[in-house]
Amino acid sequence: MGARSRKLLLLLAACALAASEPLNKTAIKSDMATDTIFQYEDYDSAEDQEVLFSEDRPCPRDCICTVSQGYRIAKCNRLEVGTQKFGDDITDLVIENADPTFPINLDDFIFKKLGLHQIATIKIVNSTIGFVGPNAFHGLHELYAVNLSNNKLKTLHPETFANNKKLLLLTLSNNQLKFPEAGSHDYFLNASSVQELDVSYCNMKYITDSTFKNMPGLMYLNVAGNNLSDMDANTFKKLLDLEELDLSDNNIKSLPEDIFSENTELATLHIQRNPIDSVYGLQISDLLTLNAGQTNIKFIGPSMFNGMTYIANLNLSGNSIEKIHNQAFHKLVELNYLDLS
Repeated sequence: MGARSRKLLLLLAACALAASEPLNKTAIKSDMATDTIFQYEDYDSAEDQEVLFSEDRPCPRDCICTVSQGYRIAKCNRLEVGTQKFGDDITDLVIENADPTFPINLDDFIFKKLGLHQIATIKIVNSTIGFVGPNAFHGLHELYAVNLSNNKLKTLHPETFANNKKLLLLTLSNNQLKFPEAGSHDYFLNASSVQELDVSYCNMKYITDSTFKNMPGLMYLNVAGNNLSDMDANTFKKLLDLEELDLSDNNIKSLPEDIFSENTELATLHIQRNPIDSVYGLQISDLLTLNAGQTNIKFIGPSMFNGMTYIANLNLSGNSIEKIHNQAFHKLVELNYLDLS
């Protein structure tokens, strides 16, 4: 799938999230406010909204239910089976900054038990999730966006989202999750439909060639702010549709020359704030944007970018560059932005 097709798909997703803020794929450290895949406006101030109060379409306790541009949103401060029941017309569920003394437990089938049969987006952020059952999201056939960032979440069963065939956007950032160990053939999640995954600042130490093997549709992958160091040449070879990869804020010292040889759709690569001293030899034929700022690059030779000749945007700012060969950028005929500050 090309970059143009991906933009069209995300435009359609953005229209469906008209009540939300724009998609934000920028990684934020755990000690900062978390930017999320989808955020909602202040419903109380919107002119085109009405509060839902109906016997057959109830708004449960501890929630405010509104309508905005045809989407029915429930914004709650807790989630509990037995004391809450939602109308089956709710499309978006938002829980933010819930009381940490009452952890949210996402038991098996919890959303169906609550009446959220048609839910399309679930956002539970800046709270505490005690656990997530392997079938918590089972049966939610319209679900296409989930954000569980910054919830002190520690584990997810690999099959948690296997049943959600429309799921496109998944944000799990700022959680101390468990990932497959080095040398393991296990996979992180079985979620073949997901196209955008954010697992930044999740204490990931390794990415094996099997970690994302059951997420072959990934087009955007954010693994920034983890503890990644050594990268295997086969790490991303199964992600044939990958268009944007964020490896920033890790401890990566070098990248194998052929690590991206199979990623022919890769257009944007972020490697800033890693102790990398060279990108010489990297083969990324269609790369358009490379962010290599604040690394350890000191010398830019005449052939450093020979495998990335279509680069249009190149950021090398914040480096202690001592020497630049006079032919260093000679083959970058598409270059229109260069930052050496």
